[in-house]
Amino acid sequence: MENSNDSPKYEVHFHGKAVGVAIGDNARVVWSQTTGHHLVPPMPPSSWVDREQEIGLLKDALTKGHPVAIWGPGGIGKTALAAKIASECKDIVGGIQNVAWFEIREDQGLDDLQNNLIIHFGEELNELEQSTRFDRVRALLSAQSRLLVFDQCENLQQQEEYFIKWLESLPIGTRILLAGRHQPLFGNALQPLNSLAIEESIKLFQSVALEAGLREAPAAELVRPICETLAGYPLAIRLAAPISKLGNISALRTQIETTGLSGVDAALTISYDTLNDNQKKHFRSLGLVTLPFDLGAVEIICELTTSDAAIYCAELTRRALLSFDETLNLYDMHPLIRRYAQSKVGIEETPETKNIHNRIANYYLSKQSKGLTPEQIFAYCDHLDKSERYDEIVDVLGQIDDTLAKHGYWNELTNLWERVVVHIDSFSTPEQKINAWNGLAIMYHLQSRWEKSLKAFNQILELDSDLKWHEIYVQSLLNMGTAYTNIGSLDKAYEVLTKAKDLSREWELRSFEPDALLDIGKIHEWRRADEQALVGRLA
Repeated sequence: MENSNDSPKYEVHFHGKAVGVAIGDNARVVWSQTTGHHLVPPMPPSSWVDREQEIGLLKDALTKGHPVAIWGPGGIGKTALAAKIASECKDIVGGIQNVAWFEIREDQGLDDLQNNLIIHFGEELNELEQSTRFDRVRALLSAQSRLLVFDQCENLQQQEEYFIKWLESLPIGTRILLAGRHQPLFGNALQPLNSLAIEESIKLFQSVALEAGLREAPAAELVRPICETLAGYPLAIRLAAPISKLGNISALRTQIETTGLSGVDAALTISYDTLNDNQKKHFRSLGLVTLPFDLGAVEIICELTTSDAAIYCAELTRRALLSFDETLNLYDMHPLIRRYAQSKVGIEETPETKNIHNRIANYYLSKQSKGLTPEQIFAYCDHLDKSERYDEIVDVLGQIDDTLAKHGYWNELTNLWERVVVHIDSFSTPEQKINAWNGLAIMYHLQSRWEKSLKAFNQILELDSDLKWHEIYVQSLLNMGTAYTNIGSLDKAYEVLTKAKDLSREWELRSFEPDALLDIGKIHEWRRADEQALVGRLA
């Protein structure tokens, strides 16, 4: 008899490792616990905008321990200002090593930020249960003052309420600096960033033009109309000013006016248009790389020699289409520039897009022997997916999804496994199909998504109808027993657990039989409890 909705809530447990691949030989991806680029403050730009008033107000607030926030449209200089403040406020927290910089991506959540903060303190995530991590963060921040900088906070807008509660729960004395496109609901010192005044725009244009190789600064009266069209956006000025080296200022003004655009849109358009065909092709390819990359990436993705890759990166860096972090020796793109490059891929290079993703995946493949961060692993799998190398995703995740699951990356892993099984028919061997379904089943199981986990485990049993892979078959039966128990289907649970017990004996899987017997015993206990409860109600 199936249990009713009034049945007791049964405990959730799991049999076997939380690992997607249990059979076959797989490529090895070494797990790396490096802190990653997003925890290291970027270098402020060498040509600095006059924001001394804003810097003074925000530094004063941070010194007093108040949370502060900067907001404004894309390209207005929020990241540059935050980097400048971080570099100048390092002394109030005991040095730059106590400044943690978080560049929030669209796919990140609060758990990711918290995990990265723990790593920043040099702690091992897999030694901490998920439920204890916030308490550990509070303890670490209480012991050592930190400045936490969160850039691109607009990407957390869907979770803003929870993000604010998390920030408010941090220990007093933790310095917090937020930067984003929208006015936040948190912070004592709120600083909107406005466009540069025309005179400041002209000075910045002249400074950037000199840095880009112009022999002398262009005259202010020639630069003024250009800066007016660029609307005082520092990013737009940094993109447009280097182009002045290619011709006269009047020609640049004409180019900008011809676009019919203003601000960053105008600057991006003329900057892209003045690249040659090969440079455009490489720029579009690099726009699909979502994480910072080294020179080796440019060699592989753009199919260039080392010397040609270095020359190309130097040119794009000079033109502000790439930024280069000398400390980490990594290149990156401003989010607005990356978005523009990706839009050009969609328009001009759709047939080639798969090949670009293929080469990006090969770049991560070349780095795996040195270890990949969680972000790089997910980026690697994403590019494998987009280049239709689904079986390789199974190989990659099979070695490390146990570790990733322990670190709390459940949603990301589930999403990847769901994308993989959509293409299950393209797999060449039953092993790969079973591994893919097992990875997805386990993620559902760990998240207590019982109905979905049962369907996935049933797929494994159907694929292994010849009973070839004994361990994974029995593990699946045991986990199905747990799932049936937790949805109140004790008869079904008893059936699959009995089968698991019998097969464990037949196949001499000595480690599994005690688990089956233990779970069967619990079902008998619950049934007796149900019977006693029923007798009590009838009496």
